[in-house]
Amino acid sequence: SLVSHAHSKKENLRIPHLQLDYWLVKLRISWVTPSRRLLLVLENSRLVSYEEERSMLDLLTLILERVAPLNGVSTFQYSHERNRRELVLYIVGAEQPYTFAECPYFEHYVKTALNPAYKKTSRNTSRKDSIKAFLEYRQNLISILKNLNSKISLTSDIWTSRNEHSFICVTAHWIDSNWILQKRIIGFQELEFPHTGINIAQAIENVLLIYNISQKIFSISFDNASNNRTAVQILKNNLHPILNSKLFHNKYACHIINLCVHEGLKIISPQIKKLKDCIMFIHSSGPRKQDFKSLCRQMGQKYKKFIFDVQHRWNSTYKMLQYCYEYRNVLTIFYNEKMQHNFMTNEEWDIGQILMNFLQLFYESTKLLSVRKQKQTDFSAPSFNELQFYLQTDFSNLFNEDELDKLDILAWWKTHESTYPVLSAMAHDLLTVQVSTVASESAFSVGGRILDDYRTRLKEDAVEVLVCLKD
Repeated sequence: SLVSHAHSKKENLRIPHLQLDYWLVKLRISWVTPSRRLLLVLENSRLVSYEEERSMLDLLTLILERVAPLNGVSTFQYSHERNRRELVLYIVGAEQPYTFAECPYFEHYVKTALNPAYKKTSRNTSRKDSIKAFLEYRQNLISILKNLNSKISLTSDIWTSRNEHSFICVTAHWIDSNWILQKRIIGFQELEFPHTGINIAQAIENVLLIYNISQKIFSISFDNASNNRTAVQILKNNLHPILNSKLFHNKYACHIINLCVHEGLKIISPQIKKLKDCIMFIHSSGPRKQDFKSLCRQMGQKYKKFIFDVQHRWNSTYKMLQYCYEYRNVLTIFYNEKMQHNFMTNEEWDIGQILMNFLQLFYESTKLLSVRKQKQTDFSAPSFNELQFYLQTDFSNLFNEDELDKLDILAWWKTHESTYPVLSAMAHDLLTVQVSTVASESAFSVGGRILDDYRTRLKEDAVEVLVCLKD
């Protein structure tokens, strides 16, 4: 497009038409950037004299200077500072080590395929750049939270890395002016032993002081461990939350479900022991696994790797049972053929079916509490005494069952903010409360990938920079 535009503007360039036409044809054939590369191409081809090559480069410069600005085109200028800034964002986002940019293969790729002017960045420089980017990000977040007109709810949990360092994660949740639930990790700091309630409360308060949001906290979601209860009581005394702290401590609903199911499985698990043993029997041996695959093919079923039952994750028991019942006939034939004195009976399968149906309710409830839906439902109401109108409205008659299942409560309040100005302000605060550990578990997953077997010596403050900046 640049060459064509140059041809259309040749009257303004004050260059002889024939000469311009000749060079534009050559440009269409050999248009390679940057101009130094173009010169090398022409020198190697030996199709024109040296004087003509210099004239062509002069013309190319003239086109770039006179035509490109007219056409909204500009030459790319390599900036090492911009490269460092974008490189560290890639390193953080892709969870790469600081040594990534020192890799000679990466340097060769960039210089050869992208830009020969690229300068290698050392790991120390990448670390400093990540700290700088984090401080800029944090300052911007402090400004956002300062101007927030609603309350903030917190979730927090403690995680121990594979190098035996403990971290406390503090995540802030709030609803913005567009009624979108926002979430940011505002603290991922080392928590020294012992993990007493006093130490936990102090760590959380330190984070709140950094962001200057101590007076904006509505609630905190914690599990019900004794040290957490002590920490909550200290925070109540120091933060003075609204409503005499009645809504301050929110226990994780998913955690409560998890405790209930674990207690139940202690009694029921022995009844499905043979199903667990069957899965382990197949996958503990390469030949047996191959025999089972062959039997699946013979019976017209596609082999899938089974999900194993994990002691501290009860939902793995439910998923294991799902997989087992999909292969009920194949598993029964294979297991009874191999274990001739310990047959799998229909009664054991029936017990497993009952347990699977029982766990399904808890599994779907946990999944529902851990997922945020974004569907809108339209509704309108007259504007008068809003509390009276709200309390007298029978909302169950306004939606059918399908609409209720798809209802996004935040979108509903956004639509009716003008109808219920006071109640919507309350909803802004109340609906920030979290009922699951999803935010903390997600942060711990990132932390686990950052502090992998190759980076266990990474300093604790660097871990916070990487986790928070990625979030």
